Amino acid sequence: PLEVTGKGSYKENPKEGIVITVSSDTAHQIDPDTGAVIVEVEQPNDEQVGSLTLTKTGEQPVEVKGDSLLAKAKRLAGKLKDAVTGEDTDTGVFHDFVYEESGVEGATFELYAKDTIYSPDGAKDEQGNPVIRYEKDDLVATQVTDKEGKAVVNNLPLGSYYLKETVAGDHFVLNPEQKEFTLTAEDDTQAVVYEGVAYKNERQKISISVEKKDAVTEEKLEGVIFGLYAKEDILSQQGEVLVKKDTLLEKKATDEKGQLTFDSDLYHGKYYVKEEVRKPGYLPNEEIWEMDASYTDQNLAEIKLTKEVENQPTESQFTKTDATTGEELEGAKLQIIDKEGNIVEEWISTKEPHVVYGLPEGTYILHEELPPYAEGYVSAEDIEFEVKEDGSVTKVEMKDDYSKVEISKTDITTGEELKGAKLQILNKAGEILEEWVTDGKPHLVEKLPVGEELTLREITAPEGYEIAEDVKFTLEDTMEIQKVEMKDARTPETPGVPQTGDNHWKPILLFVLLGVSAAGLMVTIIYKKKHGKTEKADEAKKEE
Repeated sequence: PLEVTGKGSYKENPKEGIVITVSSDTAHQIDPDTGAVIVEVEQPNDEQVGSLTLTKTGEQPVEVKGDSLLAKAKRLAGKLKDAVTGEDTDTGVFHDFVYEESGVEGATFELYAKDTIYSPDGAKDEQGNPVIRYEKDDLVATQVTDKEGKAVVNNLPLGSYYLKETVAGDHFVLNPEQKEFTLTAEDDTQAVVYEGVAYKNERQKISISVEKKDAVTEEKLEGVIFGLYAKEDILSQQGEVLVKKDTLLEKKATDEKGQLTFDSDLYHGKYYVKEEVRKPGYLPNEEIWEMDASYTDQNLAEIKLTKEVENQPTESQFTKTDATTGEELEGAKLQIIDKEGNIVEEWISTKEPHVVYGLPEGTYILHEELPPYAEGYVSAEDIEFEVKEDGSVTKVEMKDDYSKVEISKTDITTGEELKGAKLQILNKAGEILEEWVTDGKPHLVEKLPVGEELTLREITAPEGYEIAEDVKFTLEDTMEIQKVEMKDARTPETPGVPQTGDNHWKPILLFVLLGVSAAGLMVTIIYKKKHGKTEKADEAKKEE
């Protein structure tokens, strides 16, 4: 049998006819029945064989194009916008790989017998069985494609076969398809049966993605622009430089999920990604992330390279404290307002500092929208502060002062401060918030509720004064000392009628005083009468 080989080619080789000469000198035999002369002539026949040509194709890079006219127009529009906003928001594919289908070198295939293949000459072994050339599923040959993507196997015995790809060739995905064919001659005059099998392999794709999130909150960050660069010279299959090292291939921004996948249809090689435009409120990230997209696994349809990038946000800490004690103050409604007057953050203060991450660089106002009025606090003045994107922590403290009110107890006529009046301040629920006895000076009360109607009530009036009517008042939201005055009128001096505010001894003392006064008056009258009579008697004696 002919040896199966991947070399050589077939050429037509016609043979001349056989001339048979029969004479007395020619070796012969005599047929015993007929007496005919039998001359034996041996003419060997060539074995009919098959020839397989395998063709392997796939996409391969031929060039790298720069910006298209449309891409350039978009970039120009982006540059004009950048000039206005001061931001570099230019995005798009700037260098695009172009591929064309061609032969794939280095692909390896194995050829197997689909069924048992016997010797075509009908030869038999010693036991009388047909001679087997290849058992079912025997490996017949191994083929490797050349530069043109072709491989040939010659001298195959006629029969059925199947092909399996074992090595896809650089940059391609292994094709799992098993292809079958049968070598059958049309007649016994066909010396070679030709068969062609074509394989097309998919080029291994490359996907480079970035996921951007907040380093503290893990919030996904939208609008961060990344650039994709060549880490090395990217070479074609023929060794030509397609893209030079450090060439910017594409820029793209993260979506609302904080993700992006570059659109470039990349060829195998090494690349790197870096942040081009950060999101306001986050610190610059100068790190470079290398992406190795070299061809290593023919079973992968796509090399997926993903980088998770965290950005450190700006940090601003806000404390709301009691102006006197310095303790954290709960219940204040606070706002952060930007220079356009927009509220960018709003919260109710607690016992812990309030931390805000991701405030963009700039100047802001910390404003107290609503202080804890019920606890007697008043609004603090606005505080202007600045946030920097340099890694420093901005700390802002707002101190709340409390309400202050002077209560005066005065004479309604003279306006002088009175001593000895017992006063109370009550809320709507009738609860006593403050109680004292006047000392002739205004009484200062702090931390009374603001914006709530309060009642100033006189429990006991000073001696000689009437108890005044309740005074209703409401403290305003101010750090100034507010004033409330209650005026007392004197008790009318009516004999026998105790003055309002005297104690129970006063009527008795008054009665005693009136009694003593009456007795004195009577003594005086009696004395005058007696004295008058004596004077008259003396005058009568003188007349005698």
